[in-house]
Amino acid sequence: MDVWLSLRKVQRLTGCTNKTLYVFLEVLEPFLVIGCTTKEIKQAEQDLNARSGAKIIKLNGCVNCSHIFEPEHEDNECPHCGHPRYDDVGQPNEVGFYFPLRDQIAGLLSIPSYKDLLLHEWRRSKSRSLMSDVYDSPRWRAKMGPPTRTVQRIGIQGCVDSMPAHNRKNAGSVKPVQYVVLSLPPWLRYKSKNMVTQMLVVSHLKGDAAKKYYDWAATYEMNDLHTTGVHGVRVIFYGMTLDTPGRREILAMQKESAFYPCPHCLHTCQPGMRKQLFNGFRQFLAKTSLWRKREFVFRGLKYMFRDEETRDTPAERTAQLVAVMLDLIRPNRPFYGHKGLPFLIKWLGADWEAQMCDWMHDIKCFLEMLLKGLVGYHRGGMYGGWGIKDHQHRYFH
Repeated sequence: MDVWLSLRKVQRLTGCTNKTLYVFLEVLEPFLVIGCTTKEIKQAEQDLNARSGAKIIKLNGCVNCSHIFEPEHEDNECPHCGHPRYDDVGQPNEVGFYFPLRDQIAGLLSIPSYKDLLLHEWRRSKSRSLMSDVYDSPRWRAKMGPPTRTVQRIGIQGCVDSMPAHNRKNAGSVKPVQYVVLSLPPWLRYKSKNMVTQMLVVSHLKGDAAKKYYDWAATYEMNDLHTTGVHGVRVIFYGMTLDTPGRREILAMQKESAFYPCPHCLHTCQPGMRKQLFNGFRQFLAKTSLWRKREFVFRGLKYMFRDEETRDTPAERTAQLVAVMLDLIRPNRPFYGHKGLPFLIKWLGADWEAQMCDWMHDIKCFLEMLLKGLVGYHRGGMYGGWGIKDHQHRYFH
């Protein structure tokens, strides 16, 4: 076991494959005193995986359409478009790795202490006048229902972002899809060791090329987990936590600098003389607000805008409204910011609000803009100072 762990540490530092690692070990084996052979190390790894219940599915995707080759498929060509599955040297053109949630959750539910922790929502202290956890939010009550004395459902919150493989900057990037188990107590749920990983998608895949892996996951287990669950425990997808580019990608929307930049509502930018202007915040004010006027005086100061804001408050993007807009999309012709079908459109329970319900990054971006405006921004990437010599201090003092 010690030898196996040491080899995995070397692999993480170097980013080498399993094959490369074992080739080097076989070459150096006659000169090393490790107490076991390469064959025994391989067998020990297989035994460890078998005892842990870990299951890994290696998927091959068609680079020309949305077909997924499963391990048991022996086709060398895509049955839909006829594109080759392998390249000239016999390697798959596209590879993705899937770690079934059903097996992971089944293993966790078999641990009595872990299953007992999932009852935190039922046992915790709460007050009707306080919102102390996600359980107190209106969305949780509507999505998950009331807590019970026994574990009958688990809520999970997803996240996906690009990162270098093996934590090395010069390695290829992958996008791990991971989940926080919200049913765990807050002091445990956010630790990395308590999160579950569902799949690894190559980061350069965009649009339908990446969406096909989410569609496959819906058919393989996600919809069944939502309705039936594991050993009678439903696994309910609560929502996603994404930064702005990641949310735009998984929602299949145009860039945040487009005319329709917001996934929450139909707010639009204003066309300027040279480029689009992002001063449409006045659109959310009451019709009688002074700030909608072109010129006005407020507390002795005169404010001037380019024009008067006469537009109504933008409508919210609800699941029903989005469904209508998605039906009006045409090739190379986005509609109200939508340019394709969302990645999670085939997942039961993953409504529009679930895919962009996280306001954390929006508030963070707003606070960063305030800091940049008030404090300044240095070339080194840190915020400017607030010393006696800084112009921000002199201006706001």
